Amino acid sequence: MSQATAQRLTALGLLAAALFNYPLLSLFATTHMPGGIPLLVGYLFIIWAAIIIATWLIHRSSHNSNNSSQGG
Repeated sequence: MSQATAQRLTALGLLAAALFNYPLLSLFATTHMPGGIPLLVGYLFIIWAAIIIATWLIHRSSHNSNNSSQGG
């Protein structure tokens, strides 16, 4: 793993920790239910999915750059 990839994953981890922390979670702890789903639950699932997709994109771009630099 390159240093740039490690830095991106570290930054993503810190962002995830901030997004799953109390001050932001309290913004979504309401009784409002768009589509019958509590807002907090929807927020948690959307952020969770976004972090998984971002991790996949970081690893994919790292893998692609390694293949192109090796000529294969």
